[in-house]
Amino acid sequence: MTRHGAKFLAVMSRSGYNDEKSQKAAHDIRANGCEIELIQGDITSIDDVRKAFASRRVPIGGIIQGTMVIRVSDFDKASATTLMKVIFIGPNFSIHEGRRIPCST
Repeated sequence: MTRHGAKFLAVMSRSGYNDEKSQKAAHDIRANGCEIELIQGDITSIDDVRKAFASRRVPIGGIIQGTMVIRVSDFDKASATTLMKVIFIGPNFSIHEGRRIPCST
């Protein structure tokens, strides 16, 4: 995205950014002239998503949702809760609701 003109990225992760791979990715993004805001939170938590949207410093130009849930079971035996998590209804709803929050600036 930075090679195509992105100047600001806000990235949200449940596990944080203290690992070497995350730090290298953040460094590479900054090296391309892009500011990056690292937000720790759970995309399935509407409260975390609301906090992330409320704290942003610039208007949103786009959203990429890349969560992944792995559940091993037969589709026809999966519970409604499992299906909602696997199909990402929860995270997508959080993003849909959170994007309505105005910038903090």
